[in-house]
Amino acid sequence: MTIMRYFLFSIMTLNLIGLPLAQATTDCATQIEIPENECKTLLSLFNSTTGAGWFDIFSGGWNITNTPCSWTGITCRDGHVIAIDRQNNGLNGPLPDLTNLDNLEKLDLSHNQLNGPISFTHLPTSLQALSLDDNQLKGEAPDLTTFTELKNVNLGDNSLTGTAQLPPSLASTGHPGTAHFSDTNYRVNENDGIFMVTVKRVGGSEGKINVSYATQSDSAKAGSDFEIAKGSLTWITGDNDDKSFALTITDDTTVEANETFIISLKEVDEILDTVMITIVDNDSVVPSLEPQQSPHISRQFYAPVCSMNSSSINSICIAQKKTFPCNVTIEEEASISQAVFECDGENKGLLSNSTIKAGATVRGGILSGYITNEGILADFYFRGASIIGGTLSGTITNNSKVGGWFQDVHLAPNTYINGGILKGEIVGDIEIPALLENLEIKSGAKLSGVIIGDNVHISENVVLGEGVEMQSTQE
Repeated sequence: MTIMRYFLFSIMTLNLIGLPLAQATTDCATQIEIPENECKTLLSLFNSTTGAGWFDIFSGGWNITNTPCSWTGITCRDGHVIAIDRQNNGLNGPLPDLTNLDNLEKLDLSHNQLNGPISFTHLPTSLQALSLDDNQLKGEAPDLTTFTELKNVNLGDNSLTGTAQLPPSLASTGHPGTAHFSDTNYRVNENDGIFMVTVKRVGGSEGKINVSYATQSDSAKAGSDFEIAKGSLTWITGDNDDKSFALTITDDTTVEANETFIISLKEVDEILDTVMITIVDNDSVVPSLEPQQSPHISRQFYAPVCSMNSSSINSICIAQKKTFPCNVTIEEEASISQAVFECDGENKGLLSNSTIKAGATVRGGILSGYITNEGILADFYFRGASIIGGTLSGTITNNSKVGGWFQDVHLAPNTYINGGILKGEIVGDIEIPALLENLEIKSGAKLSGVIIGDNVHISENVVLGEGVEMQSTQE
């Protein structure tokens, strides 16, 4: 009997050893970052769209950790989910009910395999940006008139029938604009205590915009040199007034060089602007003076945050209108503003409020803010206010949430532009024209060397010049 018990125990032990270890899963009841119902809604999206088959299933954190705000593609603010960005990630299945995410501002599930009919009553009306293009959705085009905050919607490349009904925020010809700091840098004395930073609304006042701000340590450290500050600013329709928030500077007795920290301004998960704050030290060693000798005070100012000597930028920094070296690479996690390019560069991150000089080509990444172009911009996503001048090349997607436009540009052969607004003179190659789709051509524009593709709205008083072809239907 003893031998038999040992034999059975050994078999059971071997069987247990052969079993795969259970993978930890998210417990929405015990996580503390967001409300339980929001957590469960995220898991519903994961399960409904075959989350186990997502491209980043092993690195994204979904249904693995108890920190949903750290999951890839999730942005949280004030304890709520405000953005889901899962484009081109292998989502396959029907879209579940997401109405419990009642603070959600951005939903981008484009370029996946979402299928079946979609009930737009299952989407939260708080949405400001909705991208479900390039999926396999079916049924009637939606009635979005109750989505009063919506500023950008893209439902193309599905099997929807009929015409979408848009809310006033999209039906209007005006634009909500965007927000920027009132200056490119600030200086504050260490003993000033409270320092006010001003933010301006620019580019339009039609509709509501909500932006968030947050401090980031540089040579000045949060907690010892300044107090952490974060919050949000809101403008409603017609509100063009400047908004301000306070920073608290810590005065110490240490003799030290001037120090800097950074403030970023964001709309959902897009960086709109960054600015550098220089804290001017007020502590010094008092020198002994010869009779009738006057003290000479030397003030030290730091170079811009961005390094002009590096071939690779991988941080948030401000170039302060300095010129980057040739063949510089803006890495995937980087966000650069106020840069000047006089020769070629590669963008894998985000570039905003910058200038491309004649002879320079900047390729790839995301562009935002106000871009002055005298060179070539190629193969990029645009999320900003405007690109004026120069040449555009390759595949370009304009998914700006602030009505961003391209104005007075040349289009290289075979250029493809999807989305946004065109203004001024748009000149393509007559022999190998550019293709325009899902965009608006503003009144007064003059076009040549382009193919007018699907879902193009042509305003009155647009001149269609030499080499303009009509490929399909347009509005």
